[in-house]
Order: sequence, then C-alpha cells, then structure tokens
Amino acid sequence: MLKYIKQYPVLKNILLMTGFGLLSLILGEIKITVPGMNSATTDLREIAVFTSIFYLPHWIYLIGISLITSLSIPEGGNYYVNIIMHVGAVITGFYIYHLFIKKLTEPIGLVILWSLTVTIIYYAVLLPLLVISSAFFGIIEFSSSFEIYTAIFSVIHFEMIATIALTSLVLISKNMRKVLLGKNFELARAKKRAEYSDKLKTEFLTQMSHEIRTPLNSILSFSGLLRETIPENQSNENSVIFNSITNSCKRIIRTVELILNISQMRTKTYDVKFVKLDLLSEIINPVIKDYQSVATSKNIKLKCDCKDSIKLKVDEYSTRIIFEQLIDNALKYTEKGVVKIVAKNGGTVSVVKIIDTGIGISEKYLPRLFEPFSQEEQGYTRAYDGNGLGLSLVKTCCDLNKIKIDIQSKKGSGTTVTLEIPFDHPTQHNDQTSGKAELLEADF
Repeated sequence: MLKYIKQYPVLKNILLMTGFGLLSLILGEIKITVPGMNSATTDLREIAVFTSIFYLPHWIYLIGISLITSLSIPEGGNYYVNIIMHVGAVITGFYIYHLFIKKLTEPIGLVILWSLTVTIIYYAVLLPLLVISSAFFGIIEFSSSFEIYTAIFSVIHFEMIATIALTSLVLISKNMRKVLLGKNFELARAKKRAEYSDKLKTEFLTQMSHEIRTPLNSILSFSGLLRETIPENQSNENSVIFNSITNSCKRIIRTVELILNISQMRTKTYDVKFVKLDLLSEIINPVIKDYQSVATSKNIKLKCDCKDSIKLKVDEYSTRIIFEQLIDNALKYTEKGVVKIVAKNGGTVSVVKIIDTGIGISEKYLPRLFEPFSQEEQGYTRAYDGNGLGLSLVKTCCDLNKIKIDIQSKKGSGTTVTLEIPFDHPTQHNDQTSGKAELLEADF
C-alpha cells in the first residue's frame, strides 16, 4: 500500500490534505477558555491548518483543508466566512513559507521569521477577512466592524501564541530532519565515491604490479641466459653488469609489492584469513632460509634462538611480511656482526625479538619510524636504498594481527625490535589479558 502511494504523489497529497483537515476539524471541536477572560473561548484548529503548509506542495490542497475544517463552525459563526478566512490565511502563509522561510537553515532565524509570519497573518489577514466577510454576509453591521475587530483582537492572543509555539516545533523538527537527510545523503555519496576510488586505486595498483613485474621477470630471465652464454674468461668482467641488472630488477619488484601490500591493507581490500600455525617452523625458519644468502654475502651471522614450539592463530601472509621486512631491514643496516631472532612463550603472548648489531637509529627519528615514505637519511646521497614503506607496512600488519611492536635503538649501538603476539584469535582476544608477557630481559 505504501509503495503504491509513493508511486502516485497526488494520491499522497490528497491523503495528507484529508488527514490535516480531519485533525483541524477535531481540534476545532475542543473549546478552550482564554486565560483571564472567563467568557471568551477559542480552539486550536489553526495549528493543524498552518502545519499543513510545511508538507503540501500546492495551495490548492489548502483550500481542501479549509473546506474540511470549516465544517466545525464556532458558535455564532458562518461556514462561508470560515472558508474565506482560512483560505486567505493559509495561502498567504503558503507563499511566504515557500518563498522565504523554506530556504532558511538556522533554527533561530527560522523560528523568528515564522513567528512574525503567523502574527502578520493573524492580525493583517485572518482577522480582517473574518470581519469583512462577516459584514458582507450580514452577520455584523459595517458600522460595528471596528468594534468587532478590537474585541476579537484582545481574545486571539492565546490561540496565536499556541499556534506559533507548536507549529514552530514542527517546523524545526522538519528542518532538522531535512538537514540530517541531506548530510546522510552527502555521506552516502562520499562513501560511495571513496569506495569507488579505493577500488579503482587497488585495480590500478594490481594492474601496474602485473605490468611492471612481467617485463622485469623477462629481463631477469634473459639476462640469466645471456650470462650463461658468455665465455668463462669474460664472465668475471661482466658479472658487475649482470649483478646490477638483477639487483635493480629485484629492487623494483620489491618496491611494487610493498606499495601493493600496504595499499590493500590500508584500504581494507586485503582478505584476512586467520589460521593456526607454528610460528617457528612455518614463518621464522622459512624467512631465515630465504635471507641466508644475503647474510652470507655480507659475512653476517643470521641465526635463530627459538627453542619453544609457538602455536598461534594469525594471518599467515601478513605475519610473514612482518618478519620478512624486519629481517630485511636488520641485514640491510648491519655491516658486520649478527642478526639474531629470539622467541619465548609467555603467559598470554609470545614475545619475539629481532636483534641486530647494525648502525642503529637516532632517538630523534624513532617517533617517525612507522610513517609511510619516511627515512632517516633523505635525498640522493643517502647510504642505503629503500622507499620508506617497509616499517609502515610492518605496523599495518601488526595492527591487523593485534601484535604489539616496540623498537629500541641508539645510533651506532644496533636495534632491538620486540613483537608481542597474542595466542588467541584477534577478534576473540580479551583486553584484560593483553598485558606484557612476564619475561625477563635475562631470558634474551
């Protein structure tokens, strides 16, 4: 039924007209003694009549309301006089509202202008039409019109004040609803634009990742083939060139993967899958194996001191990224010495530390570690390559798994990264048990 009514606005407006007319008719039957004037009575039919102005789109419906409300004629009144009086009043109010008041959004200005409008309608339209039409139909004599006007003028205050107060509340409520609907619409549209933008950005990054990695892999493959075809006596002379090609291609691929990963996680398009796994055998050891050749080439000891089996429920891919980036950073900024991974089971969390003897980080830069594209050394003269996305991605992955990360470092004294990984599924983790594991520094 409601769906049918919405399809036909005219039917909806006729029903509104009838409803307001009947409400006005009912209010017209309720007689109220004017305070301080025991012999004077009034009714509140004008409240429904004036309220209808806010909801009906054309003055023709207001005539229908006037016809209905005039069926309840005050004592000593006249049906036609009531019609003329109400038609003149509501049509005047209708045009003032739609031309001026409807455009206002400030509640105070809205109430002031509407109160002034109702006051003018009562004293300059409704009462004069009542007196003039009553004289025209012979209900009163023209000579006594002024006296009648003055008498009604003194009685009408209570009805007018009540009408202003109640219709103003309706008007403010309607205006606030309109503003809220407008804001909700803008928010919905902004959300839709943002979602489309995120989708477009993700699709663009995915496409660009494919378009960049595919030719780079071809370059790596063909450079490897070329290297094999070069005679052994010339191989050493050209090894620098081929190593440069290989390292440059891998660097670009790593940058693209970093940008794609952090984009997916920050735009929440990454599909999180929590699984039970052994942190040592399924994450840490495979990552160490992947980076062992890098450590060997720099003559750095990369070792793991993890005696306990650590069973956790985490997102495997993002957890692997955490250890890949942290170990990669540790090896990159360590020229000699050792990079050590130590893990211990705690009371409610497992604590993993990645310790290196590298160049360290200045205390001034520590607060900016997780900012995207942020590096301690800037410009083309910096000693180490990178795009400043690694630790930002690590922080995003840690947040995804409810892993607490802490980095302690001093310039020239190495760096220690501490990870506190909860045993429970992140969505089921009890905040009351999320404190630090009771592990002493001596354990490490």
